[in-house]
Amino acid sequence: TCVERIANGENRFECPLDKTIVKKEEANPSPWHRRKVMSLEVKCSEHKRGCAWKGTIGEYEKHQVDCTHIKIDCIYKSIGCQIAPMVRSHVNAHEISAAPAHNRLL
Repeated sequence: TCVERIANGENRFECPLDKTIVKKEEANPSPWHRRKVMSLEVKCSEHKRGCAWKGTIGEYEKHQVDCTHIKIDCIYKSIGCQIAPMVRSHVNAHEISAAPAHNRLL
């Protein structure tokens, strides 16, 4: 999160939620600010793809790990699978249908 990046010493970064460039000297992550920001309610960045999740910024990173609407690469991309990034919910079907091709890559 933005507050964690500032606390970890980053001097400048892009907010993952609104893409605003934030400089460390422009932010003040006091404990009160941290709690306030982490408790703000947000929607998933993939809501346009159908994700209905809503929660706090503090819960957002955990949701991103589990969100079925986020696009990810095939785990075999590094050895030659050329499928375009797919939403996480399609990964199992791809792995089953592409198993013979993946086995040839191994």
